[in-house]
Amino acid sequence: MPHTISLPDGYVISDDHARLNMDLVHASLTGEYWALGRPRTLPERSWANCLCLGIYAPDGAQVGFGRLLTDCTFRAHLADVYILPVARGLGLGKALVETILAHPELTTVRNWTLTTADAQGLYARYGFRPGEADSKWMTLDRTPVELTGRSEGCAEPSRGLSLPSLAGCHAERGPEGRPKRG
Repeated sequence: MPHTISLPDGYVISDDHARLNMDLVHASLTGEYWALGRPRTLPERSWANCLCLGIYAPDGAQVGFGRLLTDCTFRAHLADVYILPVARGLGLGKALVETILAHPELTTVRNWTLTTADAQGLYARYGFRPGEADSKWMTLDRTPVELTGRSEGCAEPSRGLSLPSLAGCHAERGPEGRPKRG
């Protein structure tokens, strides 16, 4: 069953994948610095494999969204948080972050991450802080050129690595679009 929060003035936040307007998500993200040049197929695949939340106006129109890359147990990375310009200044971004942090499927998550170039103040109020360099934390960032050899689907990297096929990389999904748990 989807998790839904009713806000003052009739706004609603829901993690119901069926309510998400992917046309709106794609159109909104296309002009943002963190999503420039992404073909539509990539956000659709990403959102299909994440815990996603939408914000809906009293008339049911989607006015915002965010997604979490998470295992729903230990780690969560907050991404693509966006409020339409017409709905900004109403506290909906704050309500979305609060709803995500209090989500019942994320009660055991200890390691939260996000990246932002312009909203540090918003996230700092919830305890996020700039990352500290640590020899335990490692990253791998691939450039678009490095990714060119990859197919659109869940394919092996083209770096000559001998890896098993990832054709089954999408977990079996339940009725709400979330991976089924063992």
